[in-house]
Amino acid sequence: MRTATTLSAGHVLATLAVALALPFPAASEDVAFTKLADETTPIRAYGDRPALHDGKVALLGRDQATQIAGIYWTLADGSGPLVLVADELTPIPNAPGEVFELLDNPAIFDGVVAFTGGHQVDVNEGVYLGDGGTLEVLVDRPAGDPAPAHPSFGAAGVSYEVDPSFFEQPIFQPRDGSGPFLVAAPGEPAPGGGDFATFDLNSTPALGGRLVTFTALATSPGVAGVYTYDTANGALDWIANGTTPMPGHPVSFEFFSAADTDGQSVAFAGLHGLPCCGGELGVYLAPAGSSGQGPFTVIAELDQAVPGVAGAVFASFDSVAVDGDLVVFEGFWDLEGESGMGIYAWRRGQLFPIVDTTEFLADEDLVGFSLTHRSVDGNQIAFRATYDDPTAPFGKGLALWVATLDPALFSDGFESGDTSAWSLTVP
Repeated sequence: MRTATTLSAGHVLATLAVALALPFPAASEDVAFTKLADETTPIRAYGDRPALHDGKVALLGRDQATQIAGIYWTLADGSGPLVLVADELTPIPNAPGEVFELLDNPAIFDGVVAFTGGHQVDVNEGVYLGDGGTLEVLVDRPAGDPAPAHPSFGAAGVSYEVDPSFFEQPIFQPRDGSGPFLVAAPGEPAPGGGDFATFDLNSTPALGGRLVTFTALATSPGVAGVYTYDTANGALDWIANGTTPMPGHPVSFEFFSAADTDGQSVAFAGLHGLPCCGGELGVYLAPAGSSGQGPFTVIAELDQAVPGVAGAVFASFDSVAVDGDLVVFEGFWDLEGESGMGIYAWRRGQLFPIVDTTEFLADEDLVGFSLTHRSVDGNQIAFRATYDDPTAPFGKGLALWVATLDPALFSDGFESGDTSAWSLTVP
């Protein structure tokens, strides 16, 4: 395991590349890392869930000079500036005299950024679209209605959630302005059995293709489930619930902590019992429209060996994303009493690391990462890294990175987890 005082040859080259503002040389281009923002750039990567689509990244940032928060987008290859979409000085459309005070992590699709924002809690909040020009109002929430949050953006429109009574509900808003449509409501029959009771359960609605996937608790069988909503016809379906056997285990799922869809498949994290006390936990993939029948593909499981960290085993999982046959997730692991985490990817039966807390990027001693279901597109992954920096607030620096995967990675037998030949570029 590398530490801040033990430098590999690759780490030394990366440090020189940063100092000289040169691209990092590497013998292999399996994964290339590009830094878009950090503590030294004018805009700090304040938000923890960057979004990525078609070579562009959207983020919640904070101006280092003024400490004003804003929504920005930039090119994933680092060749362009950060473009301001809206910040805390931007007037709120349809709200004379008011400016944004509440901004959250955005989504992006075809160069247009979707975000939620408002003036203060439960006042003038809505869903807005923009690319650096005039803002478009997609959802203008009437006073007193639940505020929208956590948008997911696609060709069909925007999905988001509202919290009418401390139990989030998934909503779909078409781009054409019709709607909004309630994806599911408490008391409504849930596919797979029972009636919907509560929603979210630590997983926000995710839009992919024409489908919205979400997690919910049903009255019967009394446990959580993963469901889909077809935006074209309003049809509901289920992927897994408490009656679904966990692949390879003599128990059924009890809870789901994350889910995503690309419109063809659904990836999710599911568990039975407590991971600390003999329970089962894993990341799985199933075809959409399968009505609970699978087949289910095991992506990673509790106590499975962690690629790239000898002797470590997975202890838990968080955010999950799927695009085509690429599944990406946050994995947490234990190694002889020491804990760590990383971002991991799976494709065509092959599990491999993207980056983990035993590594350095551009001389940054990494301590954590975050992404979302909106962070993966094609062969690119956007993520925020946290690293030790005594000059940063609370001693932790924040950096926005994009990892670009070479398609050859999935056909050349790469399984070693050796990151010494990976490349990176920094501004």
